[in-house]
Amino acid sequence: MTSFDGSDEGQLIAVLRRCAGTKAGCDNFPVDEATENQKQLHTLCVSHFDPENDGTATYTLGAVAATLEENELALSLFKRILQNKAEGTIIFLNANFRYAAMLYDNENDDDTLEGFKRMRDIGEEDPEKYRTPAEETGLLPAVNVITTAQYNVGCAYFEGVGVDRSLDDALRWWIKAAKDGMEMGSVEAMHKLGDYYSTPLQIDLKDPLKTTSPNFKEAFSWYESAAKFDYIPSVCELGLMYRDGKGCVKDEAKALVLLREAAEAGFDIAETAISQHYFNLGMFNKCVQWALRVVEPFLLLEDEEEPPLEEMDIRESQARACWYLSECVKNKQGTSHLPNPLPWKSYFQLAVKLDRRVVADMEKRKVINQLP
Repeated sequence: MTSFDGSDEGQLIAVLRRCAGTKAGCDNFPVDEATENQKQLHTLCVSHFDPENDGTATYTLGAVAATLEENELALSLFKRILQNKAEGTIIFLNANFRYAAMLYDNENDDDTLEGFKRMRDIGEEDPEKYRTPAEETGLLPAVNVITTAQYNVGCAYFEGVGVDRSLDDALRWWIKAAKDGMEMGSVEAMHKLGDYYSTPLQIDLKDPLKTTSPNFKEAFSWYESAAKFDYIPSVCELGLMYRDGKGCVKDEAKALVLLREAAEAGFDIAETAISQHYFNLGMFNKCVQWALRVVEPFLLLEDEEEPPLEEMDIRESQARACWYLSECVKNKQGTSHLPNPLPWKSYFQLAVKLDRRVVADMEKRKVINQLP
């Protein structure tokens, strides 16, 4: 698939609007004055208008338009494929998936509903009827498209967006997508199943006391399946389960190996867990080293700039890392390799900014000497 380096995004959007909209606009484009990126995009538009175009150029152009956030144009290009190509072709399946995903993400409720229905229909397809495309076409094999659609449908049922919320249906679709933990399964679905079985989930949004019961052995099994394919969030969760003895025999050595693997990949939850491990051992140099890996990106923010939004568990781990760092700096422990440490209150305030509930819990645990 054609790729662009993004150095002249604004100009690429102008070329896209001019050349992909009408053949006349494409034919009259001043190629001699264009940059290399603009020439590539123009060539793609020429192929799009070619009567012999098999749809691949149109699909690629739609993908470029979506990347440049020209969503209306992208939708029209994917829709053109759906109107001109027969169902059962691999390009129809790919275009239908992209079209469904973009509709689902629209703020319009009718579009969201149509996107969900299309995604559900894709999830019920049989990949055996599709020929796997050559890699150079930029199209995904049918099994990948259908498996991802199944995962997305599970998420829609879980979140209750585009359809009534149903944990049972979310579970059913994620299990379909996970494919028994086999290689063709979705690692995201395997991980979601681990989350599903390890967390008490509110069954009825009107009744906060009605929740599912965790099944840590089942959760461990699904995290283990995803971790076999090097899915880092699952590697981390597996390490945490070994550390805490949930769903498995407690094994701190295995836990540390897995957490270090996830931490080396830059996963904040694992980095914080290792920092916590060394804090509890009184090895404060290593505690500061690992906490700083989490905290450093936040130190580059301007005073009024908000930290980027993250999932709740990641945000909590970031706040905890800031808290550990503030404790070490306050007590002058493990800070010898920090050339210019901030005042401890700066790290503490950053922790509060990230998640004040975590900070309150850590302060309470410190008083009663029961830090995690």
